[in-house]
Amino acid sequence: MATFSCVFLLTLAAAATGQEYQTLREISNTLLLNQLALSNVLAERDSGTTVIRKWLSELQSNLTSELAAMIREERTSLHDTLREVVRRELDGVLEGAPTTRDVASSLNSYQPGNHSCLTDRPADCLGYRRRGFNTSGVFNIYPGSCCQPVTVWCDMTTEGGGWVIMLARGPQMVQENFARLWEDYKTGFGNPHREYWIGNEVIHRMTEKVPTVLRIDAEDFEGNRKFGEWRKFSIANETELYRLSVGDIWVASTLRDDLAYNNQMAFTTLDRDNDNNKDNCAKLRTGGGWWYKDCSYCTPNSLMIDTDHYYNSSTWYHWNTSREAFTSLRWLQLKFRPLDSQGPSQMCAGQ
Repeated sequence: MATFSCVFLLTLAAAATGQEYQTLREISNTLLLNQLALSNVLAERDSGTTVIRKWLSELQSNLTSELAAMIREERTSLHDTLREVVRRELDGVLEGAPTTRDVASSLNSYQPGNHSCLTDRPADCLGYRRRGFNTSGVFNIYPGSCCQPVTVWCDMTTEGGGWVIMLARGPQMVQENFARLWEDYKTGFGNPHREYWIGNEVIHRMTEKVPTVLRIDAEDFEGNRKFGEWRKFSIANETELYRLSVGDIWVASTLRDDLAYNNQMAFTTLDRDNDNNKDNCAKLRTGGGWWYKDCSYCTPNSLMIDTDHYYNSSTWYHWNTSREAFTSLRWLQLKFRPLDSQGPSQMCAGQ
C-alpha cells in the first residue's frame, strides 16, 4: 500500500510544478510517518499479546500444580483422619473384648440350668482389675442383676485402677449432645469409647450401700492437668431427685473443691428444674444436666469449647490458685470405685 502511494504521488509530482510539488511532498512524508507509527503500534500490540498469552499460560500451569498439591494434601489429611478414627475404634473394641482368660473363667462359672446368667460376674471395674485386667477399656459390669450388663469404660491404670467412668468428655470430631432430658440422664447415653454419661440410676445403685470414693481428672486448653478425690460419694434414688452427697476433698488433690457448693443438691435437667436459681440452670448452661444450686462453680456437662463466655462451656472456677475465674476444660473424667479398694470384690446379685 505504501509503495503504491509513493508511486502515485511521484506520478503526480512529475506532472506538477512549484507549490503543487511541495504540497505533494509534504503529504508523502506525512503518510510515511503515519505508516511507521502504525507499524510500531501493531508491533507493540503483538508483543503485548504474546506476553499476556505467556503469562496466562504460566498462571494456568501454576494454578494446576497448586490445585493438585492441595488435593494431595487434603487426601493425605483425610486418610490420616480416617486411619486415626479406625485405630481408636479398633483399640476400643480390642480392649473391651474378652480374653481367653475371661472366657475360661466364664466357662468355669457355668452352672447347669442357668444358661444366660452366670453368677461369677464383676459388679464393677475393680472386680475385673483383681482378675488381672490391667488395660483400660470398655467392659460389661453387673451392678444389679447378673443378667443385665452395664457397658462402661474402666480406668485400670490411675492410682491402682478399678475406676468406673461415670462421665467421659474430650475432644471429638462430633461432640456428644449433653443437652438432654431427665430420662436420658436417668438411664444414661453416649458411647463409652468416646463421650457418655453412665446414668443416674446406675450411679445410685452402685453407691447406695458401698462406701465409695469419687475422683475427677481434668485438663484445660493449655494442657494443664489436675485431679480431685472425695472419699465419700453417693446419690439418692429418683424419688429423692438423685440428690448428691459428697464429703471433703482429699488434701493431696490438685483441684480446689468447687464440688462442695453442689453438695446435697437435687439433679436438674432441661425439663426438671430442681435448683435454687430463679431460672433453670441447665438452660443457662447450654443444656447440661447437673447438681446445680444457684447454678455452679463447675459444669462438666456443658459444651467443651475454649471461650471467655463461661456460661457456654464446661468449666472449673477455682482452677488457678492465683486468681478466681472460670477456666474452660478440654478433657474430663468423673470416676468412682469402692473406698476400700483392697476389700472383697463386689459381684452381681442373681437374676
